[in-house]
Amino acid sequence: MTITRRFSVGIESPRNTETAWGIYVPAFDGTGYGCVSAADTMEDTEAAAREAILAMTTYMRAAGDDLRTLRDAGTAAYQTNPDYRHCDRWLTIDAELPE
Repeated sequence: MTITRRFSVGIESPRNTETAWGIYVPAFDGTGYGCVSAADTMEDTEAAAREAILAMTTYMRAAGDDLRTLRDAGTAAYQTNPDYRHCDRWLTIDAELPE
């Protein structure tokens, strides 16, 4: 059985043509882990976010962490949080987690 969870994803637009799109998944911040990634195009951010979430949750599971502790406050909460002011776009995605 696959576990699917919804995550808010903050996107930081590149500053110039030499910079990638930054990807942040705040739900991991309260766990002692971070979940970040980057993509070359805006179109690739969703797939890169899913890959980062899968990698982080696979690591957490192997370390014995309970994935049920992941809490996503929602994009509205993160948009008003000064810790994420660098994110100028937000999206929500459904990601499959390891069992």
